[in-house]
Amino acid sequence: MFWINAQRKGYYPRNFISLISKLSLKVHNTHALISSVYQVRLKTTMTTSLPYYTSGEVIKGFGRGSKQLGIPTANYPRDVVQKLPRDINTGVYYGWAQVENSPIYKMVMSIGWNPFYKNKEKSMETYIIHKFDEDFYGQILKIVILGYIRPEMDFKTVEELKETIWSDIRQAEKELDRPEYEQQKKYFHK
Repeated sequence: MFWINAQRKGYYPRNFISLISKLSLKVHNTHALISSVYQVRLKTTMTTSLPYYTSGEVIKGFGRGSKQLGIPTANYPRDVVQKLPRDINTGVYYGWAQVENSPIYKMVMSIGWNPFYKNKEKSMETYIIHKFDEDFYGQILKIVILGYIRPEMDFKTVEELKETIWSDIRQAEKELDRPEYEQQKKYFHK
């Protein structure tokens, strides 16, 4: 449980950091190394709920995605977030998304408390990898979560956060080019 709570708050166990130091690992990006370790651990424990399908009305979030980060997200209401299976841990995921009857687009989703902003409530924020001309608040967003990218983390600066989000987006795009994920689009035609 400590691992999940530490991950939720963006902290990492002191003995884990100590182990890295003792091994004399020269790591350019500590977050990347920690993310890799968590990724291996979490992939083995949460695959029972993936793919995960859900839908709900898009609500207004804090406005940070588009205003502060330049990466607008679609937010789900509390009832959709509360229905997440317990084994889908906080972190960043990828999959497919559709707004109402639009085409199906690649997406990346953050699930958690966003430690950089110190959110008090768990959220599901979806970045659809497509340029929309206008907001779509009040419309139905359907998603399927197919895979895991990294755990939720805290950041020292907005720039570090933005750099990591763009890296997540690139990874999601690459993963979703795999042919086995194409079949999951059938969910949107029901």
